[in-house]
Amino acid sequence: MKGLWEQVERFLPLVSKPGRYLGNEWHTVRKRPEDVELQVALAFPDAYDVGGNYLGFAILYHLINRREDALAERVFAPWPDMEEEMRRWGIPLFSLESKRPVREFDIVGFTLPYELTYTNILNMLDLAGIPLLSEERREGDPLILAGGAGAYNPEPLAPCLDAIVVGDGEDAIGEILDLWKELKRSGAPRRERLRALAQVPGVYVPSLYKVRYEDGRFSGISPKEDGIPEVVEARWVRLRPEHYPASPIVPLVDIAYDHIPVELMRGCTRGCRFCNAGMTYRPVRERPVAEVLEDIKRWVGAAGWEEISLLSLSTSDYGGLYPLLERANEFLVPQRVALSLPSLRPDSFTEELAEAASQVRRAGITFAPEAGTQRLRNVINKDIKDEDLLRAVRIAYGKGWTTVKLYFMLGLPTEGWEDVEGIVQLVRRAAQVAREHGRNRRLHVSISPFSPKPHTPFQWEGMEDMASLRRKLSYLQRGLRRIPNVVLRWRRLEVTLLETALARGDRRLWEVVRGAWERGAKFDEWGEFFDFRRWAEAFREAGVDLHREAGPREVEAPLPWDHIRSWVEREFLRREREKAFSGEVTLDCRSGVCIGCGREVCSPGLLLRPDAGPSEETGEATRYGRRPRRSFASEPIARSMLRVRYAKEGMARFLGHLDTVRTFERVVRRAKVPVAYSQGFHPRPRLSFGPPLPLGMESTAEYIDIRLAEPYPRDIVVALNRVLPEGFRALEAKPMFGKTPALNSAISLAVYRVEFEGQMELEELVARFMEQERVPVRRNVKGEERTVDIRPGVRALSPEKGRALEMRLSVGGEHSPRPYEVLKALLGWPEERVRLLRVVRTGLFVELEGRVKTPMEVW
Repeated sequence: MKGLWEQVERFLPLVSKPGRYLGNEWHTVRKRPEDVELQVALAFPDAYDVGGNYLGFAILYHLINRREDALAERVFAPWPDMEEEMRRWGIPLFSLESKRPVREFDIVGFTLPYELTYTNILNMLDLAGIPLLSEERREGDPLILAGGAGAYNPEPLAPCLDAIVVGDGEDAIGEILDLWKELKRSGAPRRERLRALAQVPGVYVPSLYKVRYEDGRFSGISPKEDGIPEVVEARWVRLRPEHYPASPIVPLVDIAYDHIPVELMRGCTRGCRFCNAGMTYRPVRERPVAEVLEDIKRWVGAAGWEEISLLSLSTSDYGGLYPLLERANEFLVPQRVALSLPSLRPDSFTEELAEAASQVRRAGITFAPEAGTQRLRNVINKDIKDEDLLRAVRIAYGKGWTTVKLYFMLGLPTEGWEDVEGIVQLVRRAAQVAREHGRNRRLHVSISPFSPKPHTPFQWEGMEDMASLRRKLSYLQRGLRRIPNVVLRWRRLEVTLLETALARGDRRLWEVVRGAWERGAKFDEWGEFFDFRRWAEAFREAGVDLHREAGPREVEAPLPWDHIRSWVEREFLRREREKAFSGEVTLDCRSGVCIGCGREVCSPGLLLRPDAGPSEETGEATRYGRRPRRSFASEPIARSMLRVRYAKEGMARFLGHLDTVRTFERVVRRAKVPVAYSQGFHPRPRLSFGPPLPLGMESTAEYIDIRLAEPYPRDIVVALNRVLPEGFRALEAKPMFGKTPALNSAISLAVYRVEFEGQMELEELVARFMEQERVPVRRNVKGEERTVDIRPGVRALSPEKGRALEMRLSVGGEHSPRPYEVLKALLGWPEERVRLLRVVRTGLFVELEGRVKTPMEVW
């Protein structure tokens, strides 16, 4: 919607990280609405920084867009400064791809990743102009669909959501779209459509169910009418190659999880009794090694990312891990692409795994003993010995990691002071291992309060009271404070208390969520926005006892999620709870003994053979044992270099300098340019840039130097333009030889063209400015406010018929003027108004021996 985007562009320079809202990433899909019958907006209720690389989102985006009759576009929660501008200008929530209002789509599908995003969902619906309550939506309003981890107890959002998909969505989304298309063609009323949706396996329609209460406590939930399922069973699918996109969307701005996520397996057989994901994602399904390798090869070539993250709940349990790592590194290491192995268990962390994960660079490494004593680890079914953890820590430090993170929970069922002291003693021993490997080794200890979650053996337990948790946390602070090399971090207790109440709440909590949102609650997972008082007031106003909701439940009492059935049966959870309190461990069913956890015995073929040896594709045996570490030859003294001039225009002007650097690092990899790399633990492509372009400005004269590891015979301008994202254009290139000064230090003059919408008295303003001897401005330099005189750096100001202005400014010096500083001083406008001007950098120059030349003309 061109008109809407033109309005957004007017204020986009005023918000932080405007690149979040562009939708110009590689591999986005754009379809014309008139060419399809169904339009789906996939909504992530958090910032783009968190959801921009979410694999579940990418899978649905791919599955919908590969259909000829449907399109999928994305929308994320706008950051508070963006929301403020949208409300001020009357801009509704819009999708990234087409910039159309979300309310114009047929379906809005929300992901429910974690409880503290619930208020963001309300905020997004309100911004979109869609009624918050399902019962208030009209025939023309979109279907509000939801799914994800929060779908296993959606009751706090039940009055808001039209329908919820429980479990895996890969097959369900196709069935829903087929049905909705048919109902749309028939003109069926909204109520009839919802009844039809309730017949799709795994789909829960809250408005068709009634909730009962006795003495203010939840007592049950049942269908309002015949023909509606009493229990909704979670869907699960076999992981198939066609579920995964051929080319992942590659964010152009910095995001929280900046890597290619490749799914190894779904689910976990370990059976940790506190873990919701480990229970609800069963049965465990592993992907064949060949399929995972194919995804890695294809996605690295298509995305240019420098890191692959192998996703699962317990990566070291994947049956084909060793052959996968061996074969993946054969083609990843020469491309300087690193492998990241999250979710590693210390008892299965070996030197071979450490070698495989550190061939290129070392990503962060975390081990989660969860509890400080073996007794308590038996209670939670985390069968890890102290010696296992210390051995894993020793391997990690020995293989070059400088920081290891340990994760513990506080307030677990049956926890006593000896267990808290056990954390101190275990950390003390791990810190000693760190010091044995060097003074620069660090041990980060993260503490989270235990939060009982639905569909786990501990779903009936309560969160420990706040006063007791504070005493335990204070004990840990005192005990760990004096241990060298240790950094302690903890999650706010109030955040966990609120998360627990929402995770196990019933429909009464809808009024709490709505009340908190009306008081301004949003982005509560971000510490700077969380205000517990808003939530406490919302609980009081709704008449709901927060601490009671987070407290224990009777084992025989009905639970708000009893009508949602995961794979794991309630009776199994009850048995596991009893075993927990007797300190009995349940063995991993991979050992060959079925523990009877699910609705049925797991289908054959869901798991790979443990440590499968010979490759099915090549017949080669996997090589085990210690292998020589790959080393990269040092570069020769005589290096070749290409200097490229490029343009940064249109949407690209809203990408900051660091985002531009990251983009070009991936561009050269996608274009298969043989770029040279730095040495050391974290090799980076040897690229250097000219002076950073201020955010919001365009340019036709940006420069990058690309150091080559070997000659590049092709036309690099053509090669780059094939893969550069929208808004970037390579314009010319030139080889550089010998010792060449860095662009940033050599360039000393920049030329800018400023365009005005109306006639300006520029001649008078320029004359007055140039007559001044000093033009002092306040500038923040490394967190310190300083006064800087920018007048010496303003070489010339040349008006052009009152409609444009050319500025020639010095660059590179400490007092060099910034373009917006000059315009503020010249025009007397506030910075917010100045930043809305169209400014184009038209030239960067080197001043050499009294002559001015472009960087392409020197050396």
